[in-house]
Amino acid sequence: MSPKQKLILLFIHSGFANSQYDLVKQLDKNDFRAELEKNLEPLLEAQLISVCEFAFNSSPFKYSITGKGKELVSETSFKQDVITHIKALNNAGFLLKLIH
Repeated sequence: MSPKQKLILLFIHSGFANSQYDLVKQLDKNDFRAELEKNLEPLLEAQLISVCEFAFNSSPFKYSITGKGKELVSETSFKQDVITHIKALNNAGFLLKLIH
């Protein structure tokens, strides 16, 4: 799992950004491309997240974390990996406050 995918999983878990709109907004704000299709698919395949709401055109729009995803997020090494990734971003201060 990439650092960006871990950050996305943490966003969904916290409810801070759990829709495609919010994820793109928050990820692009921090100077890296969201690439949702590329990054959400592995999380869905690993059953770490699930689709909980669809857009008007029946495409996935909003996501929730699964029990398996909650277990992963609760691991100490997971949070440390996310913190390390966040420190390399432009808006690190804000994101670090969010996860603490």
